[in-house]
Amino acid sequence: MSTFRLSSATLLTAALAAAGPSAHGAAPLQAVNAEPIILENFVVTASPLSRSQADLAQSTAVLSGQALAQQQRGTLGATLANEVGLSATDFGPGASRPVIRGIGGDRVRVLENGVGTLDVSNISPDHGIGTETLFADRIEVVRGPATLRYGSAAIGGVVNVLDARLPTERTTAALSGRSELRGNTADEERAGALLLNGGTSCFAWQTRAFARRTGDLRIPGTNLHQHDETAHDHEEDAEHEHELEAVHGRVPNTAIDSEGWSAGGTWFWRTGFLGAAFTAHNSLFGIPPGGHVHEHEEEEGHEEAHEEHDHEAEPIRSDLHQRRVDVRGAITEPFGPFARADLELAFADYDHTELEGEAVGTRFDQTGREGRLELTQQAYGDLTGALGAQYQFTELKAAGDEAYLPTVRTTNWAGFAFEELVTGPVAWQAGARYEHQRVAPVAGSGFVARSFEGLSGSLGAVWSFAENWGLAASVARTERLPSATELFADGPHAATAAYELGAPSLHKERATSAELSLRRRTGLVTGVVTAFRSQFDGYIFEQATGATADGLPVYAFVDCDARFQGGELETWWHLHEGQAHALDLRLAADWVRATQLDADQPLPRIPPHRYLAGLHYRGGAFTAGIDATHACAQRRTAPGEEATDGYTLLSADVGYRFTVGRTEYLVFLRGTNLADAEARNHVSFLKEYAPLAGRSLTAGVRLTF
Repeated sequence: MSTFRLSSATLLTAALAAAGPSAHGAAPLQAVNAEPIILENFVVTASPLSRSQADLAQSTAVLSGQALAQQQRGTLGATLANEVGLSATDFGPGASRPVIRGIGGDRVRVLENGVGTLDVSNISPDHGIGTETLFADRIEVVRGPATLRYGSAAIGGVVNVLDARLPTERTTAALSGRSELRGNTADEERAGALLLNGGTSCFAWQTRAFARRTGDLRIPGTNLHQHDETAHDHEEDAEHEHELEAVHGRVPNTAIDSEGWSAGGTWFWRTGFLGAAFTAHNSLFGIPPGGHVHEHEEEEGHEEAHEEHDHEAEPIRSDLHQRRVDVRGAITEPFGPFARADLELAFADYDHTELEGEAVGTRFDQTGREGRLELTQQAYGDLTGALGAQYQFTELKAAGDEAYLPTVRTTNWAGFAFEELVTGPVAWQAGARYEHQRVAPVAGSGFVARSFEGLSGSLGAVWSFAENWGLAASVARTERLPSATELFADGPHAATAAYELGAPSLHKERATSAELSLRRRTGLVTGVVTAFRSQFDGYIFEQATGATADGLPVYAFVDCDARFQGGELETWWHLHEGQAHALDLRLAADWVRATQLDADQPLPRIPPHRYLAGLHYRGGAFTAGIDATHACAQRRTAPGEEATDGYTLLSADVGYRFTVGRTEYLVFLRGTNLADAEARNHVSFLKEYAPLAGRSLTAGVRLTF
């Protein structure tokens, strides 16, 4: 770990000092922006034209403001897990990646301010994401294919974390910022963040830092799932679970020690701006016992359980470091046929070491860079749109006793277009993308480089057929290009307890997707109901071969046809709307069904049906809410996959905003799993070894000055 340290007391002291002499006299903050806003949030991720959620053909979700502050967790996946249509991989508290409609891994792209995270979290579930949610101003999610703007790895959707590491607006304030302190009883979390901003009429700067420390995760009961042995057919799994130590009240080896900082500045002139920022991120976190001997099924496609492999004499920890430079610029005045131009660049060095005790098991080093240029067209009557180009390069090296990948260089470049035509009450949205990718192992590896070309297109429409009502429909034909792991893996991988075997002859993966949404903006009931379906041709996944190598079962990458289909519902019932008080009832649900068509069998780790309900009150500067989430039992399982019991989680929260001088305070308190129920996430590789957190209380304060 870095020697950089940041205490919570330092963060709070700095924030109070910045508030300074103005902090006298208290007054309640007016116009609290904590009410549920459905479909009116503007989204920059789904379209280059920055449309509201109601005006987009695709389904989106936005988490920001007080809601983000109260739902924020130590990982991006856990932060978003309660959003409709989303779940998380939950490979322990330190590694949890978002899953959208049952699809994850290298089919869901995670972005920072529109550019890839440039880490290796997409190739294995035990790898953490190099993104800190404490810094997030808002998180945008595109549910469904987002390949047109972000590449074939977004065939399942996109999660975009937006923060202020690079100022994009002028400021005349000499100093402003935000400070936050929070704690959680489930893992004894102590976390803090400090963001400072300032500038002049032509220059703005920003710096920020965070620290997060946790202990082991507290749970009800024991960490190991106690099966009914009379009904348990997987005897080897049961025997292995008994070999692991059953610990009561906590999941061992799940502590987290993370920290990071960034600094950046932007120069402004009359027709645009250009800025750069440097970010450092370090995280050391444990992998729960069982994490390297778990039942193995790759991100969306295993069918059989692993044989036992006793390989966990020492606790396993992951130690990651990332250094990243971001550059952003824009021409904001019209030129030629274009209204503006936006340029985004990122350069990153990332390393990730899997430690077995103090010994190095596998080390991943990745150098990456990514750039995108978007040119927004000037409106031509009712037609507007954007043209763009994107470039990505990564060099990934794996070293150590269990290195299962050769050194691989992946180069991808693409061009894309998005157009929107408004004809009366209907807005038509269409897009297309062409990309070329070369995946080249280094000389002497025994593999031959592969090149692919992908072509994707989409057509959507949003019909405002009545006041405050809308109907959105979209169809897409997308292509995903195979990754280096799918092509060239050849060796033991401790994180998945398997000998992984790539298939250099794989072809690209094709999907035909359709979605239909009914939306209502205002009235007694607002919200959206959505149905979706995706049919995959050549869906790539890992399958057990029955062979063993290095004492591990061999899993080979193969392809098949697959289908994902499901629905989502999110409604707000506005029971009382007044100037002083408001009361809203939220009712929501989501479900997805995924099938491997060749064998007519379910795909593994698909989220169960889920129902959500909540009652939310707002009165001036005060907010309160109570929520219930019921996940049904998941009995539709792949061969060799354990069924998962259903569970119900209860939570409640309160928040209060007030001002002291020119400093705004948000104090929040949230209790989760109030009934202390045992809950196991069916999506997680580790559901048999690591349940979700037990009853916990999160408390925090955020200062904006």
